[in-house]
Amino acid sequence: GIQNSLSKVKRPGTQESLIDEKKLASIVSLTDFLSRVVTQRMQKAAIRDLLNHEEAIINITDALKDYATLNYRSWLKDEKREIIVLRKSLKDTAKTEPLASNYLDTLLLTEEKQIEARDKLVDTFVNAVDKLQKSHSELLKNFNTIDAKDLVTHLIDYKNEVSKLRKQMSEAF
Repeated sequence: GIQNSLSKVKRPGTQESLIDEKKLASIVSLTDFLSRVVTQRMQKAAIRDLLNHEEAIINITDALKDYATLNYRSWLKDEKREIIVLRKSLKDTAKTEPLASNYLDTLLLTEEKQIEARDKLVDTFVNAVDKLQKSHSELLKNFNTIDAKDLVTHLIDYKNEVSKLRKQMSEAF
């Protein structure tokens, strides 16, 4: 790197290094430090820029939450109502076709349990959205006062909230 390159520079007309090894080591140490600081500041600035899109993130996650609670949950309720109608119909045919009626009733029970599980996933999804929004808001609010180590911890927590939300979306829908 830079140390190797600078060590090859010689004083004019001699084989003596222009910069002695002790001075060269201090120069390299400074350039490494400055490089690290600049990189950290650029990363922190990029993270801050991302966090400053809080309104967009809230709008997107609220839209997903609305879809889950209004559309998807309504569809699940429609499915539950259909099961009730089908079950009443099965009771009428149970006298003439008991085996078929029992079999279909078992299928309806399985479907009903799946719908209940999906309905619970909607609640879990909504909670995950709320946690993500809260985590984002807290991170943005405290961003400038958090030291580097705590910032990394908060960012990992935030990443985990995003991962949980993605998982909830895939499970719920």
